[in-house]
Amino acid sequence: MSDRRENALHIPAAAVRSENGANVVSVVSTDKDGNQTVATQPVELGLRTSDQVEILSGLSDGQQVLVKE
Repeated sequence: MSDRRENALHIPAAAVRSENGANVVSVVSTDKDGNQTVATQPVELGLRTSDQVEILSGLSDGQQVLVKE
């Protein structure tokens, strides 16, 4: 990303999709027993390139997102 902001969260652009006019990602969570669940979470986008997108809000560092291949 050429116009990258310092300390910004970036994820693959393929992880973001549009649902009902909102940008969303699928977030994977693992509970204490090791069971995984997937939830749809809205995100606010910032700078974008062909393969990366900046997340302004809606995700925290360390959260895992599903990426569409």
